[in-house]
Amino acid sequence: MSDPNVHTKKDIKEIEKIASFYNNYKPIPFGSDITKASYETYSKSLNKILGDIYTIVLPSLSKILENNNPKTPIGLLLTQLVVDNFIKEKTFIEVQLNLKEFKKRAILLELDKKIQTALGCLV
Repeated sequence: MSDPNVHTKKDIKEIEKIASFYNNYKPIPFGSDITKASYETYSKSLNKILGDIYTIVLPSLSKILENNNPKTPIGLLLTQLVVDNFIKEKTFIEVQLNLKEFKKRAILLELDKKIQTALGCLV
């Protein structure tokens, strides 16, 4: 995947969707105190992230895997986005750390298994 000529047009379209998720990601402020005033914003942020994971990231990863080797680890596909300059390394790391914290809290709070699985696919 590191040679841009290897990407199919279908792959590029899906890669750009995933890169957009990472490049536009707004970190969840887990360490912050959540007041009533900020709860709505916090809740919208969580819902947007989950919605984007379900409707953009996972379907796009699935399409890329279908077009290539379905046994390719998702982590390898995601890090390749950095290698191929679709995402800056710093951005990738920040998003991954925030998603990892989200997953940890999802497990602790015993959120729906679908949420835990979706987050687990990415981190």
